Amino acid sequence: MTAMPIYLDAASTTPCAPEVVAAMAPCWHESFGNPAAQGAEGRRAAVVVRAAKEDIAALIGAAAEGITLTSGASEANALAILGAAAAARGGRRREILVSAIEHDSISGLAPQLAMMGFDVKTIPVDAQGIVTPAALQSLLSPQVFLVSVIAAGHETGGLQDIPALCTAAQASGALFHTDAVQAAGKMPLKAAAWGVDMMSLCAHKIYGPQGIGALYVRPSPPLKIMPLWGSGGGQALRGGTVPLALAAGFGAACRLAAEKMQSRSDNARACRASFLDVLARSGVDFEVNEAEMGMQLPHILSIHLRGIDAADMMMALTGQVSFSTAGACRSAAGKTSAVLAAMGQDAVRAAQSIRLSFGADVTPESAAAAAGCIAGYINGT
Repeated sequence: MTAMPIYLDAASTTPCAPEVVAAMAPCWHESFGNPAAQGAEGRRAAVVVRAAKEDIAALIGAAAEGITLTSGASEANALAILGAAAAARGGRRREILVSAIEHDSISGLAPQLAMMGFDVKTIPVDAQGIVTPAALQSLLSPQVFLVSVIAAGHETGGLQDIPALCTAAQASGALFHTDAVQAAGKMPLKAAAWGVDMMSLCAHKIYGPQGIGALYVRPSPPLKIMPLWGSGGGQALRGGTVPLALAAGFGAACRLAAEKMQSRSDNARACRASFLDVLARSGVDFEVNEAEMGMQLPHILSIHLRGIDAADMMMALTGQVSFSTAGACRSAAGKTSAVLAAMGQDAVRAAQSIRLSFGADVTPESAAAAAGCIAGYINGT
């Protein structure tokens, strides 16, 4: 049997945990039903969906009535920003602020927002990829309608001070949205206590199924959001039948993430330390592209390998080690890192950088072995 590569790309996606597969299995054939239907099967399915929303809400410290299930985080981001903008047409606030390190599913909304009459402005980050309250404050004005700042960077794992940024935005009269895809399940989130207006999530970064995500919208006071298309199917903000098995899997993944949050974080720290130790002892010339520890998720590691073409190395090590050269979406499109550029790094450095992300199935030993493979490629051994 061919050995599987060492998988260091958990920030791109994760496999479904066995507990998640078990939670989904009955929904495919035994406990099937349309959650919006009124019959016995539909009522039973609605209970499953409600339980899943409660599990998702519990993971982020929110109320279940604020959860809308979507096809993933990209749709959740679009629903949050485009939906809120559509509901605010005709208002005097016509500016939307997004950080320079947002996922493409947010930064890519600028053309549509422009057609809706909104001016999208970029909040700069410092050399560590952090949005400072001062940087946000300098752009806030009575014209700003919404602010969106990612909770944890998808390329460097840098953590933003979401409570402080949310407070500053709302004090100026703006709404506040955060993409918490990489943060959820890896650190405690307190959506309600922080007062965020909207928060985006997805299942497949936390050992849940691909194809489902969620948008949290604060229930009170009510927030006006227009659905991206007609409603119906049991959710006010999104039309279509809720995929029952995926919802059950998302809920199970959230329960598991809450239970294993600390142990997974401890394991990621150990894997990170093991990887960096081997790389350093192998004489590799590298530098970490990230914020100081304490402002950083241990699960994600971005490193600059001086003189090495990251894309060539990734192809050469196919079958041995799996990693990314940037966020998964940009890496697949052959684009260099917009995040590293926003941090003040040039195109050469970006092309020599890789992103590693340590999942629950990686051990310090396998992380060390991966580092050995990379060091061997660089050293020509």
